[in-house]
Amino acid sequence: MNLLLEGAIESSLILLVALGATALLRARPAALRHAVLAAAIACAAIAPLLGRAVPAWPLPSPLAALTADTSAALQRAGGPVGGVDRAGVPVHGEVKAAPSPSGTSRVLAVLRAIWIAGVASTILGLAIGFRRLGGIASRARRIKDTRWTHPAEAIAGRYGLSTPVALLLSAHPSLIVTWGLRRPKVVLPAVAAGWPDERVRIVLFHELAHVRRGDWLVLLGAEVVKCVYWFHPLVWIACARLREESEQACDDEVINQGVDAAAYAGELVDIARDLARGRPWLPAPAISRSSRFERRVQAMLDKRRNRRPVSRGAYAAIVAVAVAVAMTIASAQGGFASVTGSIVDPMDAAMPGVTLVLTNVARDAKYEVRTDGSGRYEFVGLPPGEYLFEAKLPGFATFKGKLAVAGQNVQRDLKMDVGSLQETITVANSRSAPSAAVPATASAIRPGAPPRACDITPAADGVRIGGSVRPPLKLKDVRPFYSPQLATQGVEGTVTLKGRIGTDGFIEDLEVVSTPHADLAQAAMDAVRQWEFTTTLLNCKPVAVSIGINVNFTLKP
Repeated sequence: MNLLLEGAIESSLILLVALGATALLRARPAALRHAVLAAAIACAAIAPLLGRAVPAWPLPSPLAALTADTSAALQRAGGPVGGVDRAGVPVHGEVKAAPSPSGTSRVLAVLRAIWIAGVASTILGLAIGFRRLGGIASRARRIKDTRWTHPAEAIAGRYGLSTPVALLLSAHPSLIVTWGLRRPKVVLPAVAAGWPDERVRIVLFHELAHVRRGDWLVLLGAEVVKCVYWFHPLVWIACARLREESEQACDDEVINQGVDAAAYAGELVDIARDLARGRPWLPAPAISRSSRFERRVQAMLDKRRNRRPVSRGAYAAIVAVAVAVAMTIASAQGGFASVTGSIVDPMDAAMPGVTLVLTNVARDAKYEVRTDGSGRYEFVGLPPGEYLFEAKLPGFATFKGKLAVAGQNVQRDLKMDVGSLQETITVANSRSAPSAAVPATASAIRPGAPPRACDITPAADGVRIGGSVRPPLKLKDVRPFYSPQLATQGVEGTVTLKGRIGTDGFIEDLEVVSTPHADLAQAAMDAVRQWEFTTTLLNCKPVAVSIGINVNFTLKP
């Protein structure tokens, strides 16, 4: 979906430039404006691909802020999830069971469904148009009347056409269209059989100009782009203008061939009047579409109008400029980038419901999303810059780190470790009247509730689902012994230990991180080594879990 979003933004800029250029070129030939629009629509279609093929560059303009605000709103609305690699630092906390995945991707799923429905409906409309064309052509009869064939051959020679053009007379009362590339066809209405020779000549000049210019292929490509960007008003406007400029360019061709402009305009008005009723929409150029017809007639009668043909060099220059503009816009870092990937647990099982937060350092803008039911994520619409990231899920170690976004899409996968426990205990004694030497004693702990049953989430779409942690519960507690001699000497402080609760529930790999006195450390270790826990389960399998312990030895007044 982010590719479509990028394309919509980039195509908007490209088409705005093109429409602005055609406004500036209003005194130039219609063929030139048609070429500009055709090149712009083609570049708008491939802009997202161009953005991945060229280096990115920063765009120091208000557009960067605009796209950042827009993408932040999309993320808050509940888009898919973005992620980072495993370079973060774990933050210790109490191990808790992971929650079930939330429906944070529902909004994006709805938008995707709406877009697919729109694409399907526009493609269906285009298919219906082709079906109509095919049906009309299959029922039409080929024109063999020399009143049509001889002028057609002569005009094709003047245009330099080497491909034969089929002239078809249909039963449709109001249809003149030209379509086809390798075997072009001109479909004429039933009344064309009785047209005077001058009208026959004018119609052939116009329709064969469409064939020489390849307008049907250009129009077809524009309709395909419109199917993809059916929601985009600028695409519809550009396609409508493209069709209009195509007709005016053919009008200029007819007049350049020596046809009197006033006579041409009169014949065109008569044709439009005769064919005004019942014209279906078809994906092909037509001589008498009602859209902006009055402007076409005024252009024909304007003797000052520039009708010079456009050279091949000019066409090449237009394409080069359009591609350069598209590459510049597509590579601008004021646009969108995405960070995608997946998150798994230590058993390589997918982790739904992981919360990820990206914070733009420069703008202090935050993007918060979650992984979907398959552990996949996708941050979309990220402006360039440095980001702080955080990935967290109860029961797992939180990861923090940095991520640079430079206008290119990034793939990052993350493996999250089971979180660690942290326990703090306090042992007190009196300096003036220390307690007698009492050995450390053990006490059994009865949990308030039995451990919950272990459930394995079934696989979704062939992906093994994980991220389920059953935390350990302490079964046996031993308090450290605070020596009266140390209390009398005023020795106190905090002993920091770290170790691991093994799969059997016993403490292992215990070591001292810091201590104010060696005897206090030894007393703390002697007690902690006797602790017992229930087994920690990850996806219903025993795992070891880290534990940090702070033992505060405190002197009472």
